[in-house]
Amino acid sequence: PRPALAEDRVFSVNPRIAASYYLRTSGDSGGNWTRVHATAGTGIRPPDALEIAFTDNPGLRPERNRSADAGLEQSLLGGLLVVDATAFVNRYEDLIVAVGRSLQDSSRFRTDNISNARARGIETSAALRTRGAIEIRTSYTWLDTAILAVDRTPLVAPPPFSVGEPLVRRPRHQASLDIVWARGPVTAYARVGGRSRMLDVEPS
Repeated sequence: PRPALAEDRVFSVNPRIAASYYLRTSGDSGGNWTRVHATAGTGIRPPDALEIAFTDNPGLRPERNRSADAGLEQSLLGGLLVVDATAFVNRYEDLIVAVGRSLQDSSRFRTDNISNARARGIETSAALRTRGAIEIRTSYTWLDTAILAVDRTPLVAPPPFSVGEPLVRRPRHQASLDIVWARGPVTAYARVGGRSRMLDVEPS
């Protein structure tokens, strides 16, 4: 049976900072402008009710992540077309996983904050406003994810995964196209999207 766990409170400061700078304003080049932008921050996800109910670990902690991105946004055609490209990286640490025989050297509890993962990629987008009533927006994301080794046990990942395998339900390629038509009180909207194959398994 699960041992009685004392009440626990975690106070966590998770800053996030964003900055942008116009390399060129619309007044300098006939309505076109250039902007660089970047963000960085941290975040947490506390253990949920199910994870608390089935643990014998009194020191179970929130999962943590660090993220950063940087990109360039450019307007063309006098501001009618705006394109953007952003590179990003995320690092996930202290992920909560079940501890089986393969991970018994990493923890003495049934569940523990010992798993890690990363994600990185590039997001691109374009938005075109026509001189009529149509606006077109498109986006594409290339994503590279990996399950990393657990703490204190190099080259071992939480079963049934192996180190270096992609995270579940994270397609490597994903794209969408939106078309909006608006005239007076009437607006019509259409979207088409697609994604590549992805790993989707039930770890239990």
